[in-house]
Amino acid sequence: MNSTTETPSYPRYVRLADLVWFEAQPTAMWRHLVEREDDVQEQVMRLIHLPHMEERIEWDTYMEWRKQVADGKLRVDQLRDLLAEKYDRRFVDGTLDRALNSYLYPSLKAVRVWNSLHILINPDGVTEEFVYEYRSVAEPQQMARQAEAMRVLAQMEALLLERPAIQVQIRARLNDEVSTINQPLDPILAGEYLDAAERGLKEIATAFG
Repeated sequence: MNSTTETPSYPRYVRLADLVWFEAQPTAMWRHLVEREDDVQEQVMRLIHLPHMEERIEWDTYMEWRKQVADGKLRVDQLRDLLAEKYDRRFVDGTLDRALNSYLYPSLKAVRVWNSLHILINPDGVTEEFVYEYRSVAEPQQMARQAEAMRVLAQMEALLLERPAIQVQIRARLNDEVSTINQPLDPILAGEYLDAAERGLKEIATAFG
């Protein structure tokens, strides 16, 4: 009988946008990360076999949707129906809001390695000066929690993508209130969060094992 003790495995291929919620909801996010790992690994492998430093700039469909709405070729209700076919219905209102109101910077998909993790990064926008995150919430009282999560996410993105600053926008659909955060990169905050997330993944793997 083999008496070698194996270290319980944990997700090594993760989306950064999922990882940002791990500290607040470790058990739920653990299951989510495990369920998504195969899909994320496939995306990572596809990206790292492309040229150009394991990243790809892409103009996403938000710009085209907004142009069609502005030109009268697509009504907002038609766009909502289109989004309902493409996305989880829980996120349709937020996705519609982003399509109509976010700043349209080019989107970037990239892979970066942090210790044992292969991290898939996909900010809402990126320039040479900053990374950009936009989130839409239903009511103003939801803004603070979302803003803090997106601030941490953007800081990690800025560290991994070597951008010197972040820009975050949170919009409450109920009253059109918008909160904007502009900050320089905080490498200590971003690095500590990444380390803590990796450590948490290992700890919960041991618990689940």
